[in-house]
Amino acid sequence: MDIPAGDIADRVISLGPASAYRVAFSGGPDSHVLLHALARARHALSAPLSAIHVNHRMHADADAWETHCQAVCQALRIPLTSLRVPEPPPPGAGETWARDWRYRLIAEVLADGECLLTAHHQDDQAETVLLRMLRGSGVDGLAGIPRTRALGRGWIGRPLLEVPRGQLTAYARDHGLYSIDDPANQDWRADRNRIRHDVLPRLLARWPGAAGTIARTGLLAGEASASLGRYAAMLLEGMTSGDRLDGEALSRLPDAEQRLVLRQWLQQQGVVLPDARQLEAARRMLMHGRDDRMPVFHWPGGTVRRYRGWLSLGSADPDPVTASEPVQWLPETDLRLDHGWLRVTRGRDGVAAERLPATGVTVVPRQGGERCRPVGRPTRPVKKLFQEAGVPPWQRRSWPLVMVGDVIAAVPGLCVCEGFQASPQHRGLCFHWDPD
Repeated sequence: MDIPAGDIADRVISLGPASAYRVAFSGGPDSHVLLHALARARHALSAPLSAIHVNHRMHADADAWETHCQAVCQALRIPLTSLRVPEPPPPGAGETWARDWRYRLIAEVLADGECLLTAHHQDDQAETVLLRMLRGSGVDGLAGIPRTRALGRGWIGRPLLEVPRGQLTAYARDHGLYSIDDPANQDWRADRNRIRHDVLPRLLARWPGAAGTIARTGLLAGEASASLGRYAAMLLEGMTSGDRLDGEALSRLPDAEQRLVLRQWLQQQGVVLPDARQLEAARRMLMHGRDDRMPVFHWPGGTVRRYRGWLSLGSADPDPVTASEPVQWLPETDLRLDHGWLRVTRGRDGVAAERLPATGVTVVPRQGGERCRPVGRPTRPVKKLFQEAGVPPWQRRSWPLVMVGDVIAAVPGLCVCEGFQASPQHRGLCFHWDPD
């Protein structure tokens, strides 16, 4: 039995208000059913309906598929936006590459509040949960495909997640819909295709309701994940300073809660999260490694280091490049360097502008061995200033120095040097280093 068009429209409306609905139309059977049903029930929608097609350039017939989508939309009187990946696919490109480009391009054209409707259905959800279960995912992964999520200035809605594939197939048959069959979907070398064409049919043959049951497990995992996320956010409160995490406070939590808080902290930093095994390896290293060895953990999404009891997040590159060429700078606006911003403001305890050359100052990266004389203090190694200020060692090598000739005028954020300070009654130039 197929699903009525009005039922599909009701499911779309239940997702929430949108300024427009835009169907992600590949030309395949599932998205064709979604588009056709909404075209028939467009009077029930509270916002305009249109479609978006992305030409990934991955198949010899990609242009013909785009033409097919244009013809379908024209027949349904649905406006279509066609997008094209600007570069040819690299060797070995697969669905991950295509999906990344697809969402990147669509995010650029979504206007405020617009909803991109995708045709993911119950069987897709079951496949996703099974696949992630086999990969050892936790509750976040087992939550499967979310019903809604943000995308660009708009959002994604998936109204068919509770609808079995069979109902969509019946709808397509009953309405005589001709759709594209991408041969890549038949390649059993892809894990998802093997689950779709082999594993899931075997389960359904023995347990006809298996897809719905597995999908419901994903829903329950999603609820558990949301609850754990709220709990982790509560634990994280008071454990951060800026973008650093208090390792001492973290170490007082049970192991499972340490993992929760670590993951929540990384998620708040907006990085690609480590998988469960990587997260546990990071926890063990950062919690149990000797502090004097400054434990550091690398994964493709970034780097976490422990220094003086605090955890700090860095880029995925374990050895950032330090610029070696001096830069001439008129300190009137902020200066962008390879590894951060050199900021300048006006304030007390700054550098006297009148003591700087008219041609500006020279900004050089630290090389090691430098010495300077902070105002009111004896001459000392710059390294000692870093140690006293608690600057992590991995940030010191790229820390810029403000020079006048061969003399250090200021170490940004740490000190102004003797002979360059502004008088108490004048506002000076205050330099601050903001590393990436």
